[in-house]
Amino acid sequence: MSDLLGLAERRSHSFTERSISCSVALLFNKVFILFPDPWPKKRHYKKRLIQAAFLSCIARKMDKHGRLFFRTDHEEYFGWAKEIFMQHPDWRINESQDWPFEASSYFQELMDSWQSLIAVKV
Repeated sequence: MSDLLGLAERRSHSFTERSISCSVALLFNKVFILFPDPWPKKRHYKKRLIQAAFLSCIARKMDKHGRLFFRTDHEEYFGWAKEIFMQHPDWRINESQDWPFEASSYFQELMDSWQSLIAVKV
């Protein structure tokens, strides 16, 4: 878990690849990215977690047809991320699939809204 937290904080592509490639045999069938820092200033967009290089790295460690679940409460970041997913050759957005394990929580009730997407590895 500390590797994944460090991954989100450090954002170096080489660190990302080292963290995800911890085992050749390790493949994910589901990855959840929940409320990452939106880095709202334009000059900081390069620090956002959802980037083409990050999605390529995750795709290499996914099972065939693995799913990535992304959720944010920042509307502009959601649009940014959705565009990157739509342009990425390894991912297809599945708009018909329901979010798994959906249940109301104390923190969700404090939020005005949030957006979610589910992407499937192609």
